[in-house]
Amino acid sequence: MPESGGFHDLIATEEIAAGQSREGRDGAESRAGSPSPSSRKVYVAVGRNMKEERNKLLWSLEAYQGAKVVILHVHQPDQMVPGPFGGKMHASKLKASELKAFRELERQEMTQAIDGYLLLCASKKVEAERLVIESEDVGKGIVELVAQHEIEELVMGAAADKNFSKRMKTPTSKKAIYVNQHALPSCRIRFVCKGTHIRTREPYASLSSPAVTPSPTHPSSGSEGGRRSSSFSRWFGSPQSNYANSPSPEDAIGRTEEVPRSLSLNSVGTTWSSCEDGQCLSSRASSSTLSMERTGGEDGPPMEPGVDAPIAADRSFPQTETSEEQFQQQSLEMEGMLARLKKAMEEAQASKKEAFQESQWRQQAEQEALEALRKARIAEVLSAKEQRLRKEAEAALSKERLELEKLVEQHKDAVEEIREMSVEKASLERSITEVVRELEEKNQKLDDLLHALDEMEREKLEMQRQMEDAMAKVEELNIRQEEFGEASRMAHSFTEFSLAELVDATNGFDPGLKIGDGGFGTVYRGRIRYTTVAIKMLNSESMQGGSEFHQEVNVLSRMRHPHLVTLIGACTESCALVYEYLPNGSLEDRLSCKDGTPPLTWQARTSIAAEICSALLFLHSAGVVHGDLKPGNILLDSKLSAKIGDFGICRLLPEQDSTVSLCVTTNPKGTFAYMDPEFLATGELTRLSDVYSFGVIILQLLTGRPPLWIARDVQKAHFARNLQAIIDPTAGDWPFVQAVQLANLGLECCNMSRRCRPDLETEVWRVLEPLKGSLAPSTHSMVTDSRRPPEYFICPIFQEIMRDPQVAADGFTYEAEALLGWLDSGHDTSPMTNLKLSHLNLTPNRALRSAIQEWCSHS
Repeated sequence: MPESGGFHDLIATEEIAAGQSREGRDGAESRAGSPSPSSRKVYVAVGRNMKEERNKLLWSLEAYQGAKVVILHVHQPDQMVPGPFGGKMHASKLKASELKAFRELERQEMTQAIDGYLLLCASKKVEAERLVIESEDVGKGIVELVAQHEIEELVMGAAADKNFSKRMKTPTSKKAIYVNQHALPSCRIRFVCKGTHIRTREPYASLSSPAVTPSPTHPSSGSEGGRRSSSFSRWFGSPQSNYANSPSPEDAIGRTEEVPRSLSLNSVGTTWSSCEDGQCLSSRASSSTLSMERTGGEDGPPMEPGVDAPIAADRSFPQTETSEEQFQQQSLEMEGMLARLKKAMEEAQASKKEAFQESQWRQQAEQEALEALRKARIAEVLSAKEQRLRKEAEAALSKERLELEKLVEQHKDAVEEIREMSVEKASLERSITEVVRELEEKNQKLDDLLHALDEMEREKLEMQRQMEDAMAKVEELNIRQEEFGEASRMAHSFTEFSLAELVDATNGFDPGLKIGDGGFGTVYRGRIRYTTVAIKMLNSESMQGGSEFHQEVNVLSRMRHPHLVTLIGACTESCALVYEYLPNGSLEDRLSCKDGTPPLTWQARTSIAAEICSALLFLHSAGVVHGDLKPGNILLDSKLSAKIGDFGICRLLPEQDSTVSLCVTTNPKGTFAYMDPEFLATGELTRLSDVYSFGVIILQLLTGRPPLWIARDVQKAHFARNLQAIIDPTAGDWPFVQAVQLANLGLECCNMSRRCRPDLETEVWRVLEPLKGSLAPSTHSMVTDSRRPPEYFICPIFQEIMRDPQVAADGFTYEAEALLGWLDSGHDTSPMTNLKLSHLNLTPNRALRSAIQEWCSHS
């Protein structure tokens, strides 16, 4: 970096030595003046990440109020680009068209980022524009923009925000250090980190010292000339050394015309004035003062380059007198020095242009050499391939020659056989005539048999219809028997709640606590016995409300699985069910981002698909077909783990049938878009009907689209090899291989033919289990060591997980050991309410104990 003000002071001295007119100097003075607020510009260097650069821009808008803001950005193309399978590869390995498309995508993202900065300026009512350049090095790009546009005010970062420290006094990033050392001296640079001003590099032209009044007494002119020459050499140095520390020749020569013409010899540091009584001249060696300030003097320590220290006004050399001849001689020496400097700059510029042209020629030659090498390699590959094909053709030709010889021998044998067969043909024709006659007689008999068979088929259909009606009546009787039989057994398999408890838990069924509503009834969020639960009130007007209530209680009270909704209790008098509360709602709500909830990631969706498959395998092994599997009946807990609910219309299959056991019904129920087409047509519900519904859910997890015609859309995109176009973009960067696997699996499950659908255990689970296992443990695990038990698993007395839960007369569930200890100590009151117990009998809570044991086995 040149010394403060060095290059611009040389240009100003050259203009004075050339004897420019007073009018030109006046124009330069007006241009060098401080700009008005309306025309003032501040350039803010920003990066791609607006989140990290926001504080810097806000600081600039606050510090430069009323000024026009220019968003300065150096676009640095990425050398490592995403590969086809999720990795990284060098940009040189891509084809020209692919690299061009990737660069265009990079520029679009860069434009969107800069638009975000402009919108922020617009929100602060600040006029703003953009200035963008593309460079392999960000620091060099900023320096180039400063030189091209003669930037006077620049704000840039001192370091990354994460490296900010209150002790930071100077910039620490390589870009900031490079710009501080190589940017134009006339540019003021403010370095900011995390919205805090770190340091300012003042323009070197502003460091000129004020004029000093000449002293009436001066030393001899000889000593003054030596002192002035020493001051000049210490400030400017030799032309070669000064050029080595100056900006590049292109930048210096390009800005020669834009240096303020108002600069006089004061800019260099020497002021000349004449006395009225004669040729009395005074000088002020402010340049020597500046040199001493920069170097620290003979005894003081040298100052750090780039530090904006003001020049002390009281440090000056003695004022002396000199002669007019010495002044003219020094002026001539200065003109010669400036001429040599300008010539050196022109030569450097020409050398730089030649070097740039030579670099371009060398690059072109390297590209031609690489292209020739590539063609040579292609020729070698083609030659090897041609030799291999020639050898294969020769081998095939020899093989065909042998086969031809064999065919000739076979032809001779065939001719002989034909001669023998011609003799047999005559005898066969006679035999055929007799067979045809016998065949006509048998056809007549066959027609009679077919007519009798049709009659039997009609009788069979009539008998089948009668059998179906009988089975429907038997099923209806079984359902009624279950309604009456289960009522006596439910008290021993789950907790019975009263209607009054449900009213208190929901504040009188407050509409604000409603979390779900549909044809089945209404779901409320409530709090029973210090536990948050979900209360499902079945619709009393539904004809199937009672049967669905007993059906769901019958299934959930005897089955436990990590991905089935846990039934806590029920209220038989109002047909209400009490479940565990799942805070993340249904899968349908999360796929549609209801109430502004964030979208599910592709890891969570893959894990949810595997968990649903696991629950279906458990249900089918127990002989249960859900019959109404859809995202609305799949709930998510706090860890986004899936749990299947709503078993009101499920069916139990006979135990002797393994895979395609049927449960015939004359009135299919469920949601149309998720129902098995064969179930709709025939009324036959099987395990494969759940597989069809599960396939639709897989395709919804993959695409985020509505269920109607989703299989057709995915199949079209898959055949067109455009699957990426319909994958849900909100799920993140879904691995393409995994997305293809899920798409194939979903399409197989959605096959219209029941026989062509895959088996859950042998085919579907073998695909989903490795996909779920490949996820990171922190993304979405079904069971983790840190999983907390539900509140209703904890004993209110011991504050530990209960092993033998017992229900007391106050309605609360306790650990048997804790409650017996409480009663044995002489207490006859409730540990929770301190009210007297109506009796001291305990009732085992078997449903809760089963749920706790299931949870403990997985935890």
